[in-house]
Amino acid sequence: MDDYEAALNNCRWWTSPFLSAAAYDSLKMRGTRLITDRGLRDDIVKLYELNYAYLVDDTDKSFWQFQQAVLFPVFNRYIRDVGDGQGQGRMIPNDWAAILDSREFSNALLAKRTTQQDSIEDQQAALDRTRQVAARIEAWLKDRDTGSSD
Repeated sequence: MDDYEAALNNCRWWTSPFLSAAAYDSLKMRGTRLITDRGLRDDIVKLYELNYAYLVDDTDKSFWQFQQAVLFPVFNRYIRDVGDGQGQGRMIPNDWAAILDSREFSNALLAKRTTQQDSIEDQQAALDRTRQVAARIEAWLKDRDTGSSD
């Protein structure tokens, strides 16, 4: 497959965060007050109710809307799918000269790149926040265990 064909095919997709919240859902059902350290409890709640919710609800839905409203219509005008029907998509331009001269196509790709970069930064920020909260949980558990063995 030509590099351009692969790149055009891959450009149609975006990364969606898939989060497992089973442990948090269980904690919510039992009551977050089980975590006696109020700051830690607040950090955990914010991580799930704010950071993760933003990724899943806002970022992913915004990407879907962008793809549907902007990228797919532009691709439908300039690109055709000549894939094998088995998930091995091959996207080729209808007319190379037209696509190279198209401000609409280049603007759509730039918007896609910007949106994707913003999503990556949001996901990285959530991952950094997750690491911070995990470190706080580990420190809290260690302090609790050390305090209970005295």
